[in-house]
Amino acid sequence: MALSTFVLLVLLVIAVAYQRLSRHNEYATILGRGASFRQLEIGWARWLVSAALLLVVAISLLCPLLMLVCGSFMKLFGFFNIPAPYTLDHWRDVLADTIFLGSLTNSLLLSVGAGLGGVLVYAIVAYLVVRSRLPGRGIVDLLAWLPWSIPGILLGVSMLWLILASPMLSFFYGSLASLILIMIVAQMPIGVHMMKTSIRQIAVELEHSSRVCGAGPMRTFFSIVLPLTRPMLVSIFVIVFIAALRDISTIIFLAGAKSQTLSLLMMQFATSSNLEAGAVIGVITTAIVVVVALVARRFGLQVTVQR
Repeated sequence: MALSTFVLLVLLVIAVAYQRLSRHNEYATILGRGASFRQLEIGWARWLVSAALLLVVAISLLCPLLMLVCGSFMKLFGFFNIPAPYTLDHWRDVLADTIFLGSLTNSLLLSVGAGLGGVLVYAIVAYLVVRSRLPGRGIVDLLAWLPWSIPGILLGVSMLWLILASPMLSFFYGSLASLILIMIVAQMPIGVHMMKTSIRQIAVELEHSSRVCGAGPMRTFFSIVLPLTRPMLVSIFVIVFIAALRDISTIIFLAGAKSQTLSLLMMQFATSSNLEAGAVIGVITTAIVVVVALVARRFGLQVTVQR
């Protein structure tokens, strides 16, 4: 806690400096009149840039993923030199386990709930900070950085103490609702500040036009602001979804037997020297992330074209 307090002070200094430097910088990309956007032409250098990007992706993503997939089919993880090293037994055992099915359901509910709830909360907070004249909105902007100043495990412990110390909140312990809440809080810095950037790109004249036509603040927010920021909302949903799906440290003290997730099950396999079963869970988790990312990207591109 003492170390986290020190990190918090450093982060607050950085956040205050960021606020002062960006206070007078307003850039509106989505205007009330036509605009033209063209791709940057870099000529032959595009081949060099593409090769560098592919190399980075291969080293940081493809090679570890290939090892993970191979490990899930191996009798002993990493031992390629034993006779007949590959087997399907670990996949059969994991997929037939009732604990796996419950963990899969909990992970999907947690990820979707945190993603949808987070998108709504971040959008409202960002809109109030950017567009409203409410007193104390600058403090709210600073407080939005707080979850990143505290390690996830301490954030989870703090929420656990809050739940156990409050009789009215004791029913939250071990529930998916508590996991969803803590994940929304944990991802608040990136969600709020990505939404602030997106909202600032919308010219305020569009909202003024809506108000002149008789729409109230809520109608303007849901009919003008959210549709124009929908590609960003999709991106934030994917980020929060992935974070909730793979998180361990933040939720480990709040999860119960009925709210165990795939990430916690994978950790149990790994710590019990069953790396092969843990690799199976890792492959399944990765497949879910890839599918969600592709669907969200497709949806985001369609929204951009329609707009």
